[in-house]
Amino acid sequence: FPVTILRQKGLEAQLISVIVPLMPIVPYTEQIQECLELLTKQTAKPEILVAEQPVSRYINKNRLLNQGFRKSKGDFVFHCDADFRLKDETILERMAEKISKDKLDCIYPKFLSRVSNRLRIADGGPMFTQSALLKCYPLDENLIGISWVTFPLLKRAVTEMKFHCSDEFVIDVDQMRGGVGRRHGKTGSKMRPIFKETVNILKRRGAWPA
Repeated sequence: FPVTILRQKGLEAQLISVIVPLMPIVPYTEQIQECLELLTKQTAKPEILVAEQPVSRYINKNRLLNQGFRKSKGDFVFHCDADFRLKDETILERMAEKISKDKLDCIYPKFLSRVSNRLRIADGGPMFTQSALLKCYPLDENLIGISWVTFPLLKRAVTEMKFHCSDEFVIDVDQMRGGVGRRHGKTGSKMRPIFKETVNILKRRGAWPA
């Protein structure tokens, strides 16, 4: 899959790489421009990598993330879907500073969904240190679809790494009502136990929104 790199100068010596998996599905193809415009306004001045999948029968989000990660140069890596709206211009910088200060491996922000107007945590959208993410890559490209495909990454972050999730970091999601996030049947069946196990851990830690 082709990867377009929009290179920017990072703050000081620490660069943040933002991987945007652009999937051939409406509304993502319509949302990408606003997503990128908000990313370019970030105080951290990140390296932006747009990994685009040509139209095909199945969407392979994990392959897009893998392709973007292989080309990334940052000390921190952030997964950013096309429907994310980083309206807080300091959020990437603040997440990177939090990771460095507290010696974390990753932060999973919470999301404010346009559809429900409620906070939630998703398996997508984490910021990892490059070194921590290297331990988890490549993501499983046999998991087809959009939803749940990166839950194994979330599970590893929660169970094996120095993980952080709080209301301190919230991202708006321009999530449309409809079937954009439907799960592929085989992937859904395979991921359901991992989903339930991970959610239960997050609930015990108080990280899963009530």
